[in-house]
Formats: sequence, C-alpha cells, structure tokens
Amino acid sequence: MSRCVCRRAERLAISLDDKNESDTAVARYLDRLSDYLFVVARKTADESGIEQSKWIP
Repeated sequence: MSRCVCRRAERLAISLDDKNESDTAVARYLDRLSDYLFVVARKTADESGIEQSKWIP
C-alpha cells in the first residue's frame, strides 16, 4: 500500500517537473523510496513464508 502511494506521488512530481514547477531531486527521491519499499515488502514476505512470484526481466 505504501509503495502505491509513493508511486502516485512520484508520478505527480514528474508531471509537475514537466511544467517546471518542481525539482527533479524530488522525483529521484521518490523513485529511490519506492525501490526501498519494494525490497522491504519482498523481504518481509520471504521472512513470513509467503510464496512470491519471481520477477523475470
């Protein structure tokens, strides 16, 4: 859930950046935060024994 909110904020920051109303550092920070939240969710699920699908690029 928190990652969804973070991604929504990132999309908003990018749209504001396109209009020159925001700093690109904000979008970069939100992107890194989203990555971190993804890793935490995967690790938590793994430690809880929840089966996860493998990501295949």
